[in-house]
Amino acid sequence: MKSKIVISLLIFGMLGCSSHVRSTNRGKTFVYPPWYHCLGLHKVSQTHLSIYSAFSEEFQNPQGLFCTKLISKDDSTTDYDDDELTVFGLNSGAGHIIYNSGLFSLKISDGSGKAVERLKNPLDLSGDRYGNLFVADSGNNRVVRYKFSNDRLIPIKEIVGYNNIPFDHPSGVSLDGDYLYVTDSGNDRIAVFNIDDGMNEVQSKFGLAPKLIAPTALSIASRIDEWLYYNKYFIVVVDSFGQRLWKIPAEGEPEVFRYESIVGNGGFNHLDIDYYGNIYVTDTLENKIHKFNRNLRYIVAIGGNAKEGISFDQPRGIAIYKRFGQIFVSEKSGCQYFWIGTDMMRFKAVEMSYNKESGKFLINLSFLLTEYSMVSFYIETHAEDERYTIFEDYLFPPGFHDKIIEGKLKELDYIDIEKINILAIIRPTYSSVDFCKVVKRAPLMKYLSLKGKNQE
Repeated sequence: MKSKIVISLLIFGMLGCSSHVRSTNRGKTFVYPPWYHCLGLHKVSQTHLSIYSAFSEEFQNPQGLFCTKLISKDDSTTDYDDDELTVFGLNSGAGHIIYNSGLFSLKISDGSGKAVERLKNPLDLSGDRYGNLFVADSGNNRVVRYKFSNDRLIPIKEIVGYNNIPFDHPSGVSLDGDYLYVTDSGNDRIAVFNIDDGMNEVQSKFGLAPKLIAPTALSIASRIDEWLYYNKYFIVVVDSFGQRLWKIPAEGEPEVFRYESIVGNGGFNHLDIDYYGNIYVTDTLENKIHKFNRNLRYIVAIGGNAKEGISFDQPRGIAIYKRFGQIFVSEKSGCQYFWIGTDMMRFKAVEMSYNKESGKFLINLSFLLTEYSMVSFYIETHAEDERYTIFEDYLFPPGFHDKIIEGKLKELDYIDIEKINILAIIRPTYSSVDFCKVVKRAPLMKYLSLKGKNQE
């Protein structure tokens, strides 16, 4: 996390997500939260950081982010604070860790104490809700373990190598329960440690890794994460100088996605995984975030086009709180806070056939969905004064869909079938469903009238 993110983090978790909010009706894969949730502060700049740090901190190459709901800050008597998070960010150029110690307070671990605290070009961090935090301190060729206690980060151990070989530019860390995974970039490997056994080296629980070239960022769909929809566990890791993205499953063969498959001149940077196993990867040069599904199939790019309402300035770190779909993104000189929304793109009502004798119809619909969503389809007149249900609240996964849907509606006898829209109402499955609701319409492109036998 970068210092920028740190600021946002104080505010994003202030209030719970509410469904009693007027829908934006604008399709967006990332949605800015409503004003009441963050008091309008969904984007943080150097000005905000200066104020919160008493003008002592500047953004200097922000890097990795990590967010969690700490046990020590949880009020077990209520669930109203369940989305009030602690966010940790790396202000790499300064060698600092910035974090919120409360809703309105910011702290900086600046390395002014013991030598173990003096970070040099730290790139990534990971931890858990129990206050364990690990930092890939790449400039010092080590990983530093901290304990969060009484609003302070206390360094307790440093790890400098694996298999009797010193670390060479460790770049990524990800905690999977008792196991810490570290990308040892200069040694082309992933190192694994058991944190409950004195940080002793262990073998990976996942399948055999491919031959990696300078691996950097990594994230894990963890066995111990209660907010994970599928019980398929895997690692995702960036290597080959940001040009490849690997998925390494617990069982089966690794899969790879090459950046050259995307139109662009950037590369993969930091990454994280959401509740459904979708993978989000920042692209600093292209000012985008690339979204993949859990099978490493490309879905969509977010950002890169200011007309869409979401833009980034060299996005770096990314952290996702899976339970509520909260996303933090650090940038060159700031950070942004979003909720996971949804969008339906390239929506077409390709063809419809209708048999007046039987009342049966067939509709060919095609669309790209950017998030797991509850989708309802309706037949609607152009005047929007009549609506007939095709089906309601069907769960669709993200990706491209080309569906032939059949049903029976005798009411269609009374309208001009050739002059209709197909209406889609799309809601993501997180707690912000009403606020993020999307409404799309597609005119019917082709109509066929079928006789009884043909309809059969």
